[in-house]
Amino acid sequence: MIGKLSRLAGRILLVTALVTGGSGVVLASPAQAAVDCSVSHSANGEGSGWTTVSRPLKVGPYGDCAKTGKSTGIYGKVWLHCYVYNSYSNVWWWVRVDGTSNEGWIFEDYLSDVDLDDNHDGNWDYTWC
Repeated sequence: MIGKLSRLAGRILLVTALVTGGSGVVLASPAQAAVDCSVSHSANGEGSGWTTVSRPLKVGPYGDCAKTGKSTGIYGKVWLHCYVYNSYSNVWWWVRVDGTSNEGWIFEDYLSDVDLDDNHDGNWDYTWC
């Protein structure tokens, strides 16, 4: 399912580039990338995923951002609220751990069995943060 999500994310970038005419869209190279751990995350879209090992939640969408002190737990289900591309072009999701109020950022590659239609209405309501 992650492959589907990555292809979908690529389509979103392509559509964005087409809409903007390709101008003004500049992706930072790793040498230029700045770590911003204060990314907004007020949106709450649809979707869920699982982690196969316990993963720490982060305060921002970068590996270098601090941990929140909470984790997903082993085989933890998380609810996907919204996603961002960080300056390294990596996808990070703002999530809530199922059955808890624990929230934070998690790297997309740590998720498996992603379901972008968790209410099964035939619509994917994934949301940009």
